[in-house]
Amino acid sequence: MEKNKTGKYFKYAIGEIVLVVIGILIALSINNWNENRKSNLKETQILNEIANSINSDLELYENIFDYRLDIKKQGIDSLLLLIGENNPIEDGVFMRLLYRSRTEISVTYDSGPYDALKSSGFDIIRNDSLRAKIINAYESGLPAYKGFIDTYDFETEPITAKYLQNITESYVCNDEDQPWHFHKKPKFDNILRNQEFLELLNIESQKYDHYQRRLNSLRRLLNEVKSKILIELEKS
Repeated sequence: MEKNKTGKYFKYAIGEIVLVVIGILIALSINNWNENRKSNLKETQILNEIANSINSDLELYENIFDYRLDIKKQGIDSLLLLIGENNPIEDGVFMRLLYRSRTEISVTYDSGPYDALKSSGFDIIRNDSLRAKIINAYESGLPAYKGFIDTYDFETEPITAKYLQNITESYVCNDEDQPWHFHKKPKFDNILRNQEFLELLNIESQKYDHYQRRLNSLRRLLNEVKSKILIELEKS
């Protein structure tokens, strides 16, 4: 009888252990599922934030930078046309077109969502290819293109500023709309044939081409990242 009781207790103990183990495994499974769910939601949130910031950057480029570059090109093309026609130009018209030709852009991009990703840990993005694309874009590509523009501006500004100083001068005038105030005018009568003016316009024309190339590179890179993100989000 004692042996029968011992056997029953032994089976009961084994059953209890099995139930406890099963309970632990179920709890771990539920916990892992919950953690994976949280991680997936966090990944989706961050990817959406990066995609939205890219959309904002692209809208900024279109609404602000493209507009300013159009102004710059209008100024350059108008001056080139007047030079080709070899016609005299009024001082006010010349200065207005000259200032248009010197329009600049200061390229920027929103790295806030990427910084949030960095803080959360890059491993939250499960797709290795997408993770690498985002990291390369924000750590290398975007800073490089912005750096190219900033460096070019920094190197050319002293030269163009000197040319501008040499070909223009200040004077005081009194208009109906505005009392005595300062204005700028060209120093020379035949300003469109002045060599320093031509050098200045040439630099501004090259700068316009440089802006366009770098801005297009920024757009292309941002669109590539956005496209990969949208594909990944469709899988969620």
